[in-house]
Amino acid sequence: MGTRTYAIGSVALLAAAAWSPGDACAAEQVLYRFAGGNDGAQPAAGLIADNQGNLYGTTSAGGGSGCGGTGCGTVFELSPKNGAWAETVLHVFESGKDGAEPVGGLISDAAGNLYGATVAGGDTRGCSGCGTVFEVSPMNGGWKETVLYAFSGKPKHHHDSNLFNPSGLAFGADGNLYGFSGGDCKKRGKLIHCDGGAFELTQAQKNAWSETIIYPFRSGFENPYGLPVFDAGGNLYGLAEIDFGAVFQLQPPTGQGAWTGSIAYAFQDGNDGAIPSPGLAFDTSGNLYGATVGWQSVPATVFELTPAQNGPWTETTLYTFADSADGTDPAAGPVVGTDGDLYGTTRSGGQNGHGVVYALSPQNGGWSESVLYSFAGGSDGAAPAAGLLMGKDNALYGTTLAGGNTGCAGGAGCGTVFEVNP
Repeated sequence: MGTRTYAIGSVALLAAAAWSPGDACAAEQVLYRFAGGNDGAQPAAGLIADNQGNLYGTTSAGGGSGCGGTGCGTVFELSPKNGAWAETVLHVFESGKDGAEPVGGLISDAAGNLYGATVAGGDTRGCSGCGTVFEVSPMNGGWKETVLYAFSGKPKHHHDSNLFNPSGLAFGADGNLYGFSGGDCKKRGKLIHCDGGAFELTQAQKNAWSETIIYPFRSGFENPYGLPVFDAGGNLYGLAEIDFGAVFQLQPPTGQGAWTGSIAYAFQDGNDGAIPSPGLAFDTSGNLYGATVGWQSVPATVFELTPAQNGPWTETTLYTFADSADGTDPAAGPVVGTDGDLYGTTRSGGQNGHGVVYALSPQNGGWSESVLYSFAGGSDGAAPAAGLLMGKDNALYGTTLAGGNTGCAGGAGCGTVFEVNP
């Protein structure tokens, strides 16, 4: 588990920054450039931070020579130290029982333990590695990975099956882990078309977790994806592959009842956009924000869903990406800043075609977009494919899939961790 450093000049993690809608650009600093191999490569998920300003994330490749030679991914930490950022690889996935190809990013508990999911590895009896839920915990001066649950993809109970390929995790108010996965969901003696479901992992005793499928998805309400998010009332939200995509809501049971599901909004492939990107975010008023990547002639959008007291949610398109200069292909939804603005990334477009960091601000009854930074595709990174983290200093932290150096993917680069001070 090696440690490497890169100088960051005079930029400090806790340096506060102010921004106004009229600013045309912002400073970008590369905090770390991945080198591939044992170091990790291609960070496809976003970051989290602890109270000391350390950043944590995953790479979808690198870490070794497994998974066809590209590596099965890592869990890493970046720490500010003496004017530089030091990377420590906390765990290397081996594509065996410990999992492979972490997705969806990390979450943490109050004790500083990290939790995440892999789309492969784990139980190989039901499929060629159906994915895992894992914990990485500090121990004796190092870190230890524990597989909390390995998905098998096999029918398990009378009413449902074991799922596979989890897409991300969230903690519920009860301390249990929740997420979405694929699966065949067959009933015994009677076939019911079912694509995936929402699951709950409950800890019965130390390192012993059990899975319950709290909501199986059936025809017309299928293939959940993205990162699960809870509202203040304990309702669970995610995305589903229904026609042009939808945002769904799962309501927890009352008493001994079951979870119930409903569609909060189904996209119509019009001015509202099509195919929502992973990543939803609530503001303090309970409004829900996300992005769509578009479909054919329908461009990408950023949207807001407003709940009604006793009725359907109202969708408002806040911004339509009109041309490549303002960014194209938002692969993740925006985050809500402390100032009420929305901040996000696009995987392509911008001045150089390699993606942007953007801000949306309320202005004159509508919303105005500012491109804070356009990636050049070289040492500064390229193709940001995950959402942003807003630090306590109001700086934005994120990852790029490519760029940073000339290694990996035929010279496209192994990816970066970056900071933008708007």
